Amino acid sequence: MSFNIGVKRKFLSPFISDLLPLFVISILLFGVLLISSKNELKINLFGYSTSEVLGYGAALFFVLIVSHVHLRQSVAAHSIIYLEYFYFVMYAAILFVSANSILFVSDNKLHLIHYKGNFLIKVFYWPVLMLSLLVISLFVFY
Repeated sequence: MSFNIGVKRKFLSPFISDLLPLFVISILLFGVLLISSKNELKINLFGYSTSEVLGYGAALFFVLIVSHVHLRQSVAAHSIIYLEYFYFVMYAAILFVSANSILFVSDNKLHLIHYKGNFLIKVFYWPVLMLSLLVISLFVFY
């Protein structure tokens, strides 16, 4: 006597509800980094200020936390699942962009942040984000 059980997983629904918000938030955070400038013309054009970036980060944090809670309720796991690490990376990215905004307009002359108008932070945003996701993936699966 034998039993065969077939299990199918629908990929599109979890992808849209869980990964798409992470992707959109990461693009929006990069957009916030791109508009950072000390040029008065660009500041007036984009409306860049530290308080607006902090408010924007708070709004993105709220969206992220709602999406994270939805994931936790749908999975009902007692431990941290793999996809949650992506949320943790995005929490850190929101914190990093907010701190970068504060340091960029401050009087501190940190070379990493003030070099050519935040150029290094803008260039290394995607590589650092993707590398952290790769390291987490390697950590979880090996």
